[in-house]
Amino acid sequence: MKWRFILVAVFLGAIRPVNLIAGPTTRPTPGTRQTPAMRQAVLECAQIKMRTSQLSLPAGSEVYIFGLCAGGARPLRHEPASVKVQNRRGRLVAELAVCRSEDNDFRTRCGWYIIGGCGLSGYSYMSAVCAPAINQTAKQASVSFTLRQPALIVVMGFGAAESRLKFAGIAGLKVAAQSTAGRLTSAIAQANCPPGSYTVTQSADSPDRGPVQEVLGVFALSNQPDAMESVNQKLNLPRDFAEPGTAPAVLAETGPKGDGNAVTIVAMPGGGNGGISESVIICAASLAGIVLLGTLIVAMVAARNKERP
Repeated sequence: MKWRFILVAVFLGAIRPVNLIAGPTTRPTPGTRQTPAMRQAVLECAQIKMRTSQLSLPAGSEVYIFGLCAGGARPLRHEPASVKVQNRRGRLVAELAVCRSEDNDFRTRCGWYIIGGCGLSGYSYMSAVCAPAINQTAKQASVSFTLRQPALIVVMGFGAAESRLKFAGIAGLKVAAQSTAGRLTSAIAQANCPPGSYTVTQSADSPDRGPVQEVLGVFALSNQPDAMESVNQKLNLPRDFAEPGTAPAVLAETGPKGDGNAVTIVAMPGGGNGGISESVIICAASLAGIVLLGTLIVAMVAARNKERP
């Protein structure tokens, strides 16, 4: 009988549930239950580069916003949600794109061009509106919106045929990155805003002559749905971008030593394993082990009976 107990211990140990480790889309604190109120929206790693058509931002953000400005270019490589501005000749001169990748790039034959971007994390809901200005004579673009809930507002602008950009309309708006290359310019700024009505304007310190092509994007990151209302053009975001706090989170199941044998599962937010209690997992694994052990015992008994004369 002793060998049977040894087999039980071996099989139950082999099928014991391994630890669930959060993948790159979720980073909950061990032992805590993530709720919208616990998430803190942050802007991360804002960068703008001149005379460069490729940008690699630090990994780890939930989503990334990229933008370009050039005399003529092909669209950004990653652009699940984007807004584009073309000149009179139909050439792409400015673009804003929201994507999951921390790397993005575009192609151009122009002598001057800019690429910029930032990472966004810690929010439960995101809304985005934009104001693409094409061949306008006025030297500014604007976005008007109303906040129903407190939100982190991220403003990103790119312009051609202009000098340095500046934003106005929100008290406490802090510039996170800014750059100018020839007649191209870009800026990224942020501010924590209470409920209320706002109008953000984007203008140039010393506007160049001729028509202006520019794009202004305003992103509201909050812990409540429908935090921002606006009459401006809405940027249609995929649900996992607009509501990462409510969309399914991907968890990776790995062994204790991280041996690379991983199984991908989908877990609903609000629990470390999608709301399935650990006791249920243990019971299911134990039942599977008992069935396997019973099958083995029946096979061994049948083999013994077959060997008897």
